[in-house]
Amino acid sequence: MAKSLLRLAVQSQEGGGGGALPIEATFDGGGAIADIGLQKFYRVDQAKTIKAWYLFSDTPATVTIDIWRITSKMEWPPTVANTICNGHLPALNDAQEASDSDLSDWTSVELAAGDKLIINLSSNDLATKIYLQF
Repeated sequence: MAKSLLRLAVQSQEGGGGGALPIEATFDGGGAIADIGLQKFYRVDQAKTIKAWYLFSDTPATVTIDIWRITSKMEWPPTVANTICNGHLPALNDAQEASDSDLSDWTSVELAAGDKLIINLSSNDLATKIYLQF
């Protein structure tokens, strides 16, 4: 069974349990290597703080994923200038799994209700499936 998972743990800033509220993105090459440039779009439903990310792929690979945030229609279409990762992209380096819980080097980990996130598959050499959760 093929496995790929990038997980960004997000904590709600509102009450009601305060547990992780996941958003998931799947990059699936349909049996072939997933194409770079694939994008997934999400609208943030309530204020959240990204606490960590976890990346897992179906095979050892070199993969990078960038996360772009826009806060208004005026910023559409988003570009790499909208990154929140500040050059510290979630990545695999000839590996199948990686994680990071120190995101102090990111531009922003605070997400507001109504923000739009674009998850961009920036590079991939071998993985056929990659999943993102945050």
